[in-house]
Amino acid sequence: MLSGQTVRIAALDLGSNSFHALVVDVARSGELVVVDRAKRMPRIGEAIFRTGKLSDSARTNALLALSELVPVVERNRPQAVLAVATSALREAGNGRAFLEDVRARFGLEVRMISGDEEAQLAYAGARARLGADRDRITLFDLGGGSLEMVVGEGERILHTRSAPIGVLRAVAANPLSDPPSPRELRALEQWARRHVAALVEPGRKQRFGEVVLCAGTARAVRSVAREMAFLPATGPGADRLKRATLRMLIDWLAPLPLGARRTVPGLDPGRVDLIVHGAVILDAILAVTGASSARVCRAALREGLVIEHVNRLAAGGARARRRRDRLAA
Repeated sequence: MLSGQTVRIAALDLGSNSFHALVVDVARSGELVVVDRAKRMPRIGEAIFRTGKLSDSARTNALLALSELVPVVERNRPQAVLAVATSALREAGNGRAFLEDVRARFGLEVRMISGDEEAQLAYAGARARLGADRDRITLFDLGGGSLEMVVGEGERILHTRSAPIGVLRAVAANPLSDPPSPRELRALEQWARRHVAALVEPGRKQRFGEVVLCAGTARAVRSVAREMAFLPATGPGADRLKRATLRMLIDWLAPLPLGARRTVPGLDPGRVDLIVHGAVILDAILAVTGASSARVCRAALREGLVIEHVNRLAAGGARARRRRDRLAA
């Protein structure tokens, strides 16, 4: 991919629920080696999905999150900083004004990306982690504001689709009591099945292959499953989430009051009010695709951003070499 020395690149992802910073070294082979990573959860989508605007309090939380993440990037002295905003800021009436403020305060150029771009970047990142020679996979990237679906085979992307079915949207559309009643839980499950089916249906002509789940909710569910010994901590099966295991986790977590969920091993306290909604959407994905299990992959959008940048560098280098060769001929 690259000629020359290792390149250090940082990626910032301003999501609807979480903001992430990732710093990696890219070797000549294209391998990504994580140098540093950090996240904050300003949950900006909560206000945006209700009112269509970034509220003053959400804006304050977002700027605070960036004031803590930008130093993580700067202390590692990357040669390039790539930053994107996704679903919530895409929809916010004052989203672009917020990004102008971010540029003024932090010197950070943030690119607003579409749902399809989000899906393609997530696929590139997951493919790099899972192995470039993998057969057909269908990737689902569940965020706070949207759910992306990508059917791909090797380098080829065969189908992409994005829908506003994020975890924060699910919470807004299906508020649950503390703890939820069985009727509320059934209504949430029906909502998730209906919306996931609408997302998946246009892609049914494609063979799904292996189903892969990425992003924070899938990792959070996997973390709890490992801590509860439903999955092995390492080795074969450590990243394989069976639907039966997912149903077991939902049946266990849903009746717990929020206070009790805060003591659940492996569960980030920032997700105690989101985990049931998220797990139900993941269950709907497996049910609608007919998959009995799915692979959980850590790498996705941020790694995809890095790979996209490296590929541009490599392509630019190749063009420059061809020009030099023509001039020398």
